[in-house]
Amino acid sequence: MLANITKNGVLVAGERSISLWNLSRIYDNSPILFKNESSMSLEEYAFWMRKPIAEIERVFCKEIIDALRCVTKLSENENYDDFIERVKKNPLAVAVKINDLSDNMDIRRLPYLSDKDVKRLKKYLKAYKKLTGEPIYSIYAAKQENPNAYEPWTEEADIMLRQMWSAGTSVGDIANHFGRKQSAIIVRLKKLGL
Repeated sequence: MLANITKNGVLVAGERSISLWNLSRIYDNSPILFKNESSMSLEEYAFWMRKPIAEIERVFCKEIIDALRCVTKLSENENYDDFIERVKKNPLAVAVKINDLSDNMDIRRLPYLSDKDVKRLKKYLKAYKKLTGEPIYSIYAAKQENPNAYEPWTEEADIMLRQMWSAGTSVGDIANHFGRKQSAIIVRLKKLGL
């Protein structure tokens, strides 16, 4: 998401300045952001984000620098869930990331919703819930993809399951037929001794 710290120690502008903007929203533009207790415009934020870390540390307080480091992915290959777990360790970084996710989940900025957008929005919503402490998994969500999830098995369904399994039908096809997850089918097969 955010720009990385380059090998020469320079922070890259761009989305990084958005994080500082989110910081200023959290602090309500309070001068606590800066060591010299002055204020700074977004343009000045962007200017400082092109400076070496040492220069940035002279302007921003340690709390801000630590939060910025937390909301910056370590590399392009960093696992997103690991990144979110790292963010969770810094309360200010959590507040910044929640603002960032809220902005990113605003679908009004999209001309239409593609499958790729929906996948990304699900990822952001999961991260948002992790950071806010909301439950990530719900029966309602499970039923969106598998309509019969958590429904009791009937005797008729067990008979059909036995027939399909005996006929060599794949677990995936059986799961689709019953509107359940593959793992639910496997559990039921084991319960039936198949």
